[in-house]
Amino acid sequence: MLEQEEFQIQLEKIEQPISRQDHSTTILFVIQGHVNLTIGENSYLLSEDDLYIVNRNEFYSLSRETDNILIALQIKSPFFVQHFSNYYQYYFDCFSKKMDTGREKIVASLRHALTLLIINSFNPTENSQLISHNAIFKIMLLLAKFFKKEQAQNQLDLPEDDRLSRIITFLENHYDENITLGKIAEREFLSPSYLSRYFKARTGLGFLQYLMQIRLKHSLSDLLLTDEAISSISFKNGFSSSKHFTDAFKAYYKETPSQYREKHSGQGQANTFLPCSNDVTIISELSPELLERLGKYQFEAAQETELSPVPIEQKTISLTNGNAGSLKHPLYLLTIGEMKELLKDNVKKQIETVQREIRLDFIGIRHLLRGNTFLPEVETDEAVPTFSTYANADLALSYLKTKGLRPFIRIEYQELSLNEEHYFEQLSHFIRHSIQVFGRAFVSSWAFMYYESEQTLVSAHELKRLFLRLKACFKEIEPKIKLSTFVPFSERGAVPSAHQWIFEAKSDIDFLTYHANPNEIIDFSKGNELTFHDADHYTLTKTKKT
Repeated sequence: MLEQEEFQIQLEKIEQPISRQDHSTTILFVIQGHVNLTIGENSYLLSEDDLYIVNRNEFYSLSRETDNILIALQIKSPFFVQHFSNYYQYYFDCFSKKMDTGREKIVASLRHALTLLIINSFNPTENSQLISHNAIFKIMLLLAKFFKKEQAQNQLDLPEDDRLSRIITFLENHYDENITLGKIAEREFLSPSYLSRYFKARTGLGFLQYLMQIRLKHSLSDLLLTDEAISSISFKNGFSSSKHFTDAFKAYYKETPSQYREKHSGQGQANTFLPCSNDVTIISELSPELLERLGKYQFEAAQETELSPVPIEQKTISLTNGNAGSLKHPLYLLTIGEMKELLKDNVKKQIETVQREIRLDFIGIRHLLRGNTFLPEVETDEAVPTFSTYANADLALSYLKTKGLRPFIRIEYQELSLNEEHYFEQLSHFIRHSIQVFGRAFVSSWAFMYYESEQTLVSAHELKRLFLRLKACFKEIEPKIKLSTFVPFSERGAVPSAHQWIFEAKSDIDFLTYHANPNEIIDFSKGNELTFHDADHYTLTKTKKT
């Protein structure tokens, strides 16, 4: 078996009926015998040479018809969408037995790439990584070019499916660490209760139950292929104690780890077939007969791997003069919390993922001065100080500038008013420092939001006074910096009286901000009957009302 962040491939032998649901695109390729495949109400008999694509989130069952061996490849959704941005808008339709005439060469190319991946996984060399990635990209290209079909509108995967794939990928790669629902919720900027409901609605399993199954799957290999103690295996695979591991293992496999190891130890050490469970056997060695069978597909593909060239016809395009203009597009904002979060690799990775997939313009930042981004001032007698209170902030801003991103900084009235003079002094000094370090062009693209909650005891006059002082501060240092204010209102009521000062100061307000969270009206208790159309309509309605 070869498992990477991008994909997993293995040789399997189906012993008993099994059911699966993968959050990946799965390719099943039978190289010996017959296997029954059931998806929904449809059943298929997969025979030798047959190839079938199971789409993400499809529930399917496999059962033994005769003695069999098949290749199972899972291409993980986050990796696929990274290289094929419209991945979630399509599904792949491929059953080699029912292919249209003329596509034999394409299917032969798929078989060739799949067998190359398997052979490479059993015979690693210094070029193995290059060979694997060349084969997996070839498979993805063939799927996207020849087998994609557009999803029906009511079956389109939602952006949340990308989130689910990201979570599952993280669990698969970090199962041996101390993972909690709270930590994953923090990574995804969600509340734990929301994530719990969301995960159960999408997978049908509770978060801890899903994580437990991943840990058991990995512990099984250690149990059969090593002589490690049970206690060592339990801690190695993320279990808190040997008892915890034993109880979970027995509940799933109906035997204790020691009993299971004793029962299968001979097979795990000497035989070609390695039992993964009572239902599926993972083939851990290539026998000469099996290698010869795989080589057949390499030879056949060598005869006709080249696809027919695409006809090229020369065309002349005439461009007429017209009025120059630019296309308008929305600006996207991702809020991360304090600026120091930009120093964390996992946060950077998430930002770059969002930027790559939907574009990103601003990074939302809170508690600029009150937080822990700025280092405490230290007295020094150096003529040229080697220590800067803005060291962390400079690193964070340098990252944003390199990535073509801009800060969107939230200034809360409560923070500003605690020590007004000191706050303005610090803010002015920081902006001037940033202009010196990063240039006026970068700083002039920043945006700030003045914020006070809906239920406030502060008077409208006081809120307006501090906003105008903030505006004057920016105007003096860099007039192009944009300043907005938060407008709290709901569908059921107007703007509260304490915030109606915005109508008097509208000429000084560059833009408005408001809450319109679609998740507020999504009921996850409805399971698979979730409708996100109403959520989209909710955001549009509130925007129009603003």
